[in-house]
Amino acid sequence: MASVVPVLPRDESNFLRVANLLIRLSPKAVRTLFDREFNPCGLKSVFSINWTKLDKLKKKHVITQTQWSLLFPAGSDPKSNDFDLTLMICLLRNLRKITIKDQLPQPSDFSEGAAVSRIKFYRNKIAHSDCGMMSEVEFGTTFQEVSK
Repeated sequence: MASVVPVLPRDESNFLRVANLLIRLSPKAVRTLFDREFNPCGLKSVFSINWTKLDKLKKKHVITQTQWSLLFPAGSDPKSNDFDLTLMICLLRNLRKITIKDQLPQPSDFSEGAAVSRIKFYRNKIAHSDCGMMSEVEFGTTFQEVSK
């Protein structure tokens, strides 16, 4: 007897394809930039030098206690592979002169900050979606924007 494979509606499939791009691939792209901006072997030193700035972010609840523990792990050095997208973006935004905005940049802006801003914007849009669907038009636009 043949098994029946359920077919997702196109709007759900579009949503899941963009979610996959943003959840699985985008962190790798941001980590590449992060590791270029922050030498992976020197993270402990960078975070120690910027302790006051990072502590202010923690006090303002921009950095959580869990993230703080990743920045200053007991008995070991921090590793960018342990950082999620949100933490890497926070550190790039606050410790480097990379302009990362909360809204979409101009389509003509191809800077690194604009690319990260696009990822951040669409990742938040997916994470806070309450319908889990995306039209063909929205899918095309989103996929194109995130892939820049």
